[in-house]
Amino acid sequence: MLWIHLVIFALLTIVSASHDSIVDGTQNVTKHSNDILNWEVPENIKSKFPFYITGYDFENRPVIVFEWGKWYTRSVVEKNGQELVDLKKMQDLVVERLRTSFYRRPLNDTESGLVDDEFVLLVDMKAYNLLQLTSLQNLKYLMEYFAKFDKCYEKFAYGFMINVSAVAKQFVGLYTAFMAKYIVRTEVFGTDSKVWIPQLLRKIPPDQLPPKYGGTSTLKQ
Repeated sequence: MLWIHLVIFALLTIVSASHDSIVDGTQNVTKHSNDILNWEVPENIKSKFPFYITGYDFENRPVIVFEWGKWYTRSVVEKNGQELVDLKKMQDLVVERLRTSFYRRPLNDTESGLVDDEFVLLVDMKAYNLLQLTSLQNLKYLMEYFAKFDKCYEKFAYGFMINVSAVAKQFVGLYTAFMAKYIVRTEVFGTDSKVWIPQLLRKIPPDQLPPKYGGTSTLKQ
């Protein structure tokens, strides 16, 4: 849609003007890495904005799932209360964990192979709501959030984005604009699981994925 491109262009000017402050903010988080890594995410934030490690790929890289279709950030951003404070802190936590290889797979004495510091992203866009992108306040928030991922890009191996509906394609446009380095290594798929499940299983063992992603893992996420 033309309108979303115009909005992105306008917000690019706003965000680029404050880019230095965004970077400074993420650097300050690094100074307090231990505090961030030890922070316990409130249950209401966990349930509203699900992310988790589902397992490891064939190269022992951790696979991190973001059920982004469920991340309705607009209402939280516009309310501008404690939930937004906690959401931003959780996102700093996620980035710091990825940057510091927090999810690195530990191998015991009976296992062989190498442990990889890189990570894999699985972004699930199921149920994404276009209203997310009709709020300038929320768009600015998303762009600032995406900027933080520059800190951990060197550890990013590859990614999958699945369940991308016609509506969710608008989000992909935003993601492409502000996560350009990530999208190059990300395979984007529509809503047909018969297409994307075989692609996931080429790189990730079935026992490392839950059934909804074509796997056999019964671990509670």
